[in-house]
Amino acid sequence: MRFAILLLCLASLARCETLRSSNFVFGGYSTDKVRPSSKLQSQAAVFQTTYASGASAELRTAFDTATNIWSQMLDSTQTIIVDVAFGALGETLAETTTVLTSNNNLPNPTAFYPLALANKLTGTNNLPNTPNDMTVTINTAITNWYLGTDGNVPTGQVDFLSTMLHEIGHGLGFVSSATVNGQTGCVPTPLIYDAFVVTSGGSPLSESVCDTAATFSLLTGNNLFWSGTLGNSARIYAPASFTRGSSIKHLDEDTYPRGNPNELMTFQLQEGDAVHCPG
Repeated sequence: MRFAILLLCLASLARCETLRSSNFVFGGYSTDKVRPSSKLQSQAAVFQTTYASGASAELRTAFDTATNIWSQMLDSTQTIIVDVAFGALGETLAETTTVLTSNNNLPNPTAFYPLALANKLTGTNNLPNTPNDMTVTINTAITNWYLGTDGNVPTGQVDFLSTMLHEIGHGLGFVSSATVNGQTGCVPTPLIYDAFVVTSGGSPLSESVCDTAATFSLLTGNNLFWSGTLGNSARIYAPASFTRGSSIKHLDEDTYPRGNPNELMTFQLQEGDAVHCPG
């Protein structure tokens, strides 16, 4: 199965060649050393990246490599604009802020779409006065980044390229509004991602009733799946203990463990590992 496109129809997937790698702990996903195949589609999406001051040449090269890998797997006539920032994020390696939009020109006019996806589907910039499609913020407290792009990550270091591939995946559409409060759950904003996350019985997460114990059970029952035409039945991370920033927004760690070719969008990365293909 290919899960690079839990971003609905944004992409035409290329094959990826998997190589074995080494071992660490992150807070965003888990790994195996991978490189993209040379058999990539001829038409690629274009990324435009703006870096905050302090971004080294080596960091820029690694981030540009991440956007190049994604670009070869995506098909869009609209430039995907990314801002790279730096900030204090506690124990989180990096985080992504995704710009959302909703209008009557989109397939589901009641849902909110990531801007990059909305622009692809409509063939135009839906928010021309918005400066970017996503902002990736890198934790300034992390000092053990591996900024190389060869996948040979030393023990005790965190692969920057793998982390950025993961974060860009969130910016392209792997994002949910699901949340819990005590023993009740809610999906407050109708994101298009949530419309394609379903129970084993086929009920969409986006149709769950807010602030109820039933929705809490859905979000913590380990029984949610992706229902799109690409990656159908992919198990979503919905553990018994809901974790903000991880639950629902990632693939299930046990189903796609270290070494699985579809592990990029799981929530944990191991030190010394590299995943250089979306899946």
